[in-house]
Amino acid sequence: SEDVVDRSNEIVSRLRQVAQRGDPSFIHWLSQLPMFMTVRVGPMRLGIVHGDVHALSGWALSVEALEPLDQALRSSLGCDNDPYFVPSSEEDVQSWLSSTRCDALASTHTC
Repeated sequence: SEDVVDRSNEIVSRLRQVAQRGDPSFIHWLSQLPMFMTVRVGPMRLGIVHGDVHALSGWALSVEALEPLDQALRSSLGCDNDPYFVPSSEEDVQSWLSSTRCDALASTHTC
């Protein structure tokens, strides 16, 4: 929704302001971090992303995007009528797991 985008843009703006005041060596270290990583948890290979498998700002793995869609949740988050929203099917998730060779994907967002 527009509110989510506005909030996300505000967070990015504030993060940039903080980064400008930060220690340049720390900022450099942050800039070198990978877009994704994999770890082993016991026998499982876990993919960790911020966003989704396609983009740092992606929402394809968000709870409101995963099918079966939870309409009450989507309505409470204000994304039930979002014309740009594309749900992620179980087949999509299985394809991402296969292409990343992961047993599971963990995703998070700042906002």
